[in-house]
Amino acid sequence: MDRNDRTIAKHIVLAIGYTDQFMYPLRRSEIWQRMVGVWDESRISRISFNQTLARLKRERVLQQKNSMFSLSSERHSADEYVSIRKDRAAFAKQKKAESSELIAFLKRLPWVTGVLITGSVAMNNAIQDDDVDFLIITKPGSLWFVRPLVVGFSWIKKKRRSWKKEEKNSWCFNFWLDENHLTIPKQNRSIYTAYELLQAEFVLAEPQVARMYYSCNLWARRILPEYYKSARPQSQQQLLSQEELEKREAVRLFYKYPVIWLNELLYWVQQVYMMPHKTSEQVGRGFAFFHPRDTRTQVFENWKTSLKRLVY
Repeated sequence: MDRNDRTIAKHIVLAIGYTDQFMYPLRRSEIWQRMVGVWDESRISRISFNQTLARLKRERVLQQKNSMFSLSSERHSADEYVSIRKDRAAFAKQKKAESSELIAFLKRLPWVTGVLITGSVAMNNAIQDDDVDFLIITKPGSLWFVRPLVVGFSWIKKKRRSWKKEEKNSWCFNFWLDENHLTIPKQNRSIYTAYELLQAEFVLAEPQVARMYYSCNLWARRILPEYYKSARPQSQQQLLSQEELEKREAVRLFYKYPVIWLNELLYWVQQVYMMPHKTSEQVGRGFAFFHPRDTRTQVFENWKTSLKRLVY
């Protein structure tokens, strides 16, 4: 195996190893999509990629069932990986359907300009009791006005996740951004963040918001260029009609100043309420990251554990 083949093999194993921790085997096209830092066929040809993939299978570094590849494992066969992915895709589909009532409610709030499903449900890899994670994008000066409305609706529907415990099958509003804060800060950028950003699925968006979401985060293209390229078409989807867009703008203009005033008041009210519960959350007027666990570190440790199976 020459130097180029070793480079390709490394990229393939890293891509499959990342999703191995989630018991998520990858199709050939998905491996290509997830190779870190590989731009396109100008750097690695499809022929070399396919030949290296076949070699890794022959050498039992990888195992394959139908069109899906996973790391070779003594604990789980290729059949089990594929079966788990199929079952989890069904759970994710069900959870998306159950979220339709929430999406309809958010659609009636003209200050909500973008909603994305994130995490395991977006990846179509949810287990039965997983909650549904959302990223909600608002107009500037309205985030803290919108948040209690959304949390209140989830409480009425008995889908609210509390501070004290994690309820099963809840709606989790971990991430909030207004349109002026769509760029992920440098200190939060990583392979993990790039994955989360690009696998998120838009379920509601005004046209300019979907475009801004990707253009404000061009840094992710340097990490996962092929994934970035395949995710961009989401920004072309027409999720709201022209009539709906015009009505939303009219309501925003009519209530502009009362909402700005209420948003500032509710920002301070919610800050005071959150003080006794606050851990590692990051909160500001135009953003809120409610994720007390260090998920990024956990994912990287699990990634290393998956790769160590190939060595020991």
